[in-house]
Amino acid sequence: MSPKFELADTDPKVMKAWIEALRALSPGKKIQMVFGMIDFMHQTALRQIRKQHPEHSEREVLHELAVRRYGREVADRVFPKVMTA
Repeated sequence: MSPKFELADTDPKVMKAWIEALRALSPGKKIQMVFGMIDFMHQTALRQIRKQHPEHSEREVLHELAVRRYGREVADRVFPKVMTA
């Protein structure tokens, strides 16, 4: 079975081997990889917010992350004491 997507910079043989390797993983290992990717993206977003807003407290950083993920209305309900501009 061939992949349903292609990476322009990846040799098709390499792509096929990569997909086969992913398919061979146990369900537990796949879940572990997914949670690892989620954590990586979470930490990356926090670093970006801290870089863009070095004056923000940790609570303000988390509020901004919530704004980016869920929108201002939800973020303001979760973090009601954080003043928003």
